[in-house]
Amino acid sequence: MKRNEAFTLVELLVVIAIIAILAGIIIPNVPGFIAKARMTRAYGEIKGIDLALTKMLTDANRQDFRSGFFDAFPNESFDVSVGIYQEVFYNLLRNGKNAESSLDWPAGVIINPDVKRKLGSSYMELAADPWGQLYYFYPGPFRARDLGSTVPIDLGVVPFRIYYPDLSVPGGPRPDPPHTIENVEDPDDPAAEPFTVGYAAPRDLTMYIWSSGGNLVPNQLGYPGYGGPALEYGLDFMGGGDDINNWDNDQSWAGFYN
Repeated sequence: MKRNEAFTLVELLVVIAIIAILAGIIIPNVPGFIAKARMTRAYGEIKGIDLALTKMLTDANRQDFRSGFFDAFPNESFDVSVGIYQEVFYNLLRNGKNAESSLDWPAGVIINPDVKRKLGSSYMELAADPWGQLYYFYPGPFRARDLGSTVPIDLGVVPFRIYYPDLSVPGGPRPDPPHTIENVEDPDDPAAEPFTVGYAAPRDLTMYIWSSGGNLVPNQLGYPGYGGPALEYGLDFMGGGDDINNWDNDQSWAGFYN
């Protein structure tokens, strides 16, 4: 007589219990897996941008984007100029020598004609970052000569990351030095929150590139030095600190996604 092969009730219960245990382990970690995958993609894309911009400079026979690449560029504050650079370099990466003909090309920006002739037609089809925001670009301090010296020096702002002591936001409290530069709070307002200035970029990068990270807030500021009251630099309007960039090699903020 042929035996009817089937799972017993006990066997089914055991299988269901195993599946429930595995689901209980895996499902709570899914957001962290997704966040880490986005971080990995953003780092990879930023490295790709670096390579594409290096190729662009090689074609143009220029050392950087600050001297001789543009004939005209609006003289704006750090926050405003970063937005202009964002439009400019997205266009340059996508359209190369034809970037100025784009409808998105900002007014007042003129590429040096000699540079334009040497550029390729396209360098990278760059899309938004993994969180749906555009990457940020800043060529950094412009080199100039001090009147009392023949040595070129870098003038202007350097971007850096700021933090608030808020555990609910990735990039909240930071470790002690050497990772942080300075802890400051507004001396005129006892209720003001202290903030931490950390991860300043090196001054010699060809381009500073960053993504605004999971909270979609660009936590990069910039000015020539470090220190001073929070309100003096408008830092009281910033928070987070989970930006991904091309100068923070420690990645110590990644622990907030574990």
